[in-house]
Amino acid sequence: MSDMSQVVPSVIPPSTDDKQQQAALEMAKFQVKAGIKSSANWFYWIAGLSLVNTGAAMAGSTWRFLIGLGITQVVDAIADRLGQTGHVAAFIVDLFIAGIFVLLGWLAGKNKRWAFVVGMVLFSLDALIFLIGPDIIGIVFHVYCLFWLFKGYQLVGKLRILEPEPRQGF
Repeated sequence: MSDMSQVVPSVIPPSTDDKQQQAALEMAKFQVKAGIKSSANWFYWIAGLSLVNTGAAMAGSTWRFLIGLGITQVVDAIADRLGQTGHVAAFIVDLFIAGIFVLLGWLAGKNKRWAFVVGMVLFSLDALIFLIGPDIIGIVFHVYCLFWLFKGYQLVGKLRILEPEPRQGF
């Protein structure tokens, strides 16, 4: 026996109200997905600017981007004391750390809510490094980035309401 709810929509054209509702739903999904991507992109900025900071440290410069990771700055400071070999090792460690944030960005962009959570936890722990200084500007920018990561987390929840996943049966 076939389910009539699956047959009827293909036979009877939807009313204008149904079309408008469907268009509004699709627009809402589009906007939420765009917001998720925008929030997930913060992970890429964090990773990229951290590596730029590493390059600057290897070149002997003292300037840094504010959004970069504090942990990579700690690794770079240790490398300065170890000489050229330390810089190579630091670059490898920094690449690994940045790679974690790139992976989290990619997964968050795929609407994985847990990726936002893991990223926020790691970035919050990283903010603690700036408390040691204390580097108020570094802390403020970490909080700012965390705000946008949290927005992405919230938007994934909204997307799940707009696009409920089908239940898996046996």
